[in-house]
Amino acid sequence: MDLEAAAGELLAIVGRSGCGKTTLLRVIAGLDAPTAGELRFDGLARTGASGDVRMIFQDPRLLPWRRVTDNVRLGQPDDVEHRRAAADVLEQVGLAGRGGDWPGVLSGGEKQRVALARALMSQPGLLLLDEPLGALDAFTRVDMQRLLENIWSERRFTAVLVTHDVEEAVVLADRVLSLAGGKVAAAIDVDLPRPRDRLSASFSARVAEVLESLSGDTLAARGGSPKAASRPLRGLA
Repeated sequence: MDLEAAAGELLAIVGRSGCGKTTLLRVIAGLDAPTAGELRFDGLARTGASGDVRMIFQDPRLLPWRRVTDNVRLGQPDDVEHRRAAADVLEQVGLAGRGGDWPGVLSGGEKQRVALARALMSQPGLLLLDEPLGALDAFTRVDMQRLLENIWSERRFTAVLVTHDVEEAVVLADRVLSLAGGKVAAAIDVDLPRPRDRLSASFSARVAEVLESLSGDTLAARGGSPKAASRPLRGLA
């Protein structure tokens, strides 16, 4: 795979189960080592985990014996400055005043907001999202999509989102990659104004283009011609 994400880009990755989406995220996060090749950030080779990269999973992975604020500032010093920072980021994700709650009283969407707040506490340059909204109901999922887009627009970190929801990919991403067999089958630019109008003809056309790339991903993985060329993976700042 030869793939590039520009600084500040929101990149979505779609593909069938087992095609390598999560493996790619884990390699970028430094949780798994590539069997060949290298990963570059701003042109410099990097191995292992890094403090400026954070990953959010489908399971929010909150510690049930710690209150919301303590989950958000996990790994941070227990002082006034970091508690204030935790309160600020909770407000940003729509959970102002909920820092003293236990995770057990939160809804699924609220738990994912806490997971997002925890990731944002360290002000990451790169945020990796592995199907973080997959377990949410349709209404909560749309709300969380809006929240993610708003926070990304404000902070302009680089983001790589893995999702099985093609419409979600087109709603959020600057570019959508279709993966097949560990290879990029197609790279589709989503050059639509934000926020995206889900009812527009141009939005529907992009969704259809991504779906078409997925229907032909087997051919591309076996050496067929993908719809668009991929680019080298660097500039993740």
